[in-house]
Amino acid sequence: MDYFWNLGVKTRKKYFEIGLETGIGVEKTLFQQTFSPHIEITTFYNIIQQEVNRKNGIVFGPGLILSGTTYKIQTPIRYGDVFLGYHLCLGRKLKFFHQGGYGIMFESFNSNEGKVVSRAYNYCFKIGLSYAMHI
Repeated sequence: MDYFWNLGVKTRKKYFEIGLETGIGVEKTLFQQTFSPHIEITTFYNIIQQEVNRKNGIVFGPGLILSGTTYKIQTPIRYGDVFLGYHLCLGRKLKFFHQGGYGIMFESFNSNEGKVVSRAYNYCFKIGLSYAMHI
């Protein structure tokens, strides 16, 4: 399990929402203390965001989550994820949000034999708080 603490911004155009986050992560466990930078791009189509639901502070929709991480033990290891996911936001100005996704992870590093690239299935689960400047 990897843990990330991110800060980000997002904008909304009609039903589409695009976000950019950056932060720091702790790879594998808190005890290994391997810190890594993290960047993430999200895009969602809010199928539940009609005016009546926005007044109640409910937003829900499917989307894509793209993320990248790199850290160094002896050689730099780079991870990239592509998730099909969803997000749920509850609240007006101060919003509780949850995002989840499932997709493919790409890992690359250099070994004695050259560059190694592997793929595996991965998932993400995010919870957090956001603040809306405009409603």
